Amino acid sequence: MATLSRTGVIFRRATFGIFSLAIASYSLTPAGEGPAQAQLSSTAPEPMLAQAAAAAATARATLAIQVLSNRADMISGGDALVQIVSSTGAYGSIAKIDLNGIDITKAFAMRADGRFMGLVTGLVNGPNLLRARLADGTGARITITNHSAEGPVFSGPQVQPWTCNAGASDAQCSRVPTFQYYYVPAGIDAQANPSSIAVPGGSDPYFQTYDPANPPPPQAIAQTTTDQGITVPFIVRLETGSSNRAQYQIAVLFDPKQGWDFADPQPAWNHKLFLLGGPTAASAIRRAQRLACSWERCWGKASPPWPARWKSRGTTATW
Repeated sequence: MATLSRTGVIFRRATFGIFSLAIASYSLTPAGEGPAQAQLSSTAPEPMLAQAAAAAATARATLAIQVLSNRADMISGGDALVQIVSSTGAYGSIAKIDLNGIDITKAFAMRADGRFMGLVTGLVNGPNLLRARLADGTGARITITNHSAEGPVFSGPQVQPWTCNAGASDAQCSRVPTFQYYYVPAGIDAQANPSSIAVPGGSDPYFQTYDPANPPPPQAIAQTTTDQGITVPFIVRLETGSSNRAQYQIAVLFDPKQGWDFADPQPAWNHKLFLLGGPTAASAIRRAQRLACSWERCWGKASPPWPARWKSRGTTATW
């Protein structure tokens, strides 16, 4: 008669999960042939450990999607800066990122600051589904609600009628952004002589028109030092565009000879924004012209670094 003898149980805690594996060996010994000799193994079969490790790793890896540009339900203009966070830091395990079913994986990469980010473009007005998936099909999803750049975003119907400035392409006052460049000539201390950014052809001696196709020699351009201690040519890029049926302008230190990417900005960018409001909020129902902004008013004599400056002038604007 055969007898079943259990001679030992070995417990081994797996380092890859929350499970404890109990491994026991048993042996059958014919009756009368002495105690059963159990063959104990200190390790589990390799396939078993491999499967358990894979399952535990998959269970532990999670993804999260973070919309950086604004709240996910308040995006406008058709694009958004997005970061994907992996609980394990193994971003190479992300198999696919798609927007409304279209693969946009190549838009994402590990950036110099250690964040896995991408600029998501092509958002349609209304809800957009963004998904990030691991090889096993698990992952994360988020709905990004995009609105027209001309509004409204949350305030309800816009005031009507509304008169747009010349150059608008539609009744929402949309216009393609334009760029102008200015520089401070060498030898001029603009801090000691505050002035406005001149319009092309103006008489302002502190900001002269800069033509990227035919720039002045480097020695003819003044230098300025940012609050980050970085000295750069004193060249300003002025962007003029339309937002929420109003005109905006953004001025920032910019070197036309260098590239600029959201993940790799030029060193002059100090990641600061100076938002200028003005006494132009009135009851007129039209788009107003831009605000003038002097060096002293916008940046101050004691503050040579230029953050990006955003000016918006509109009347009875509806966000």
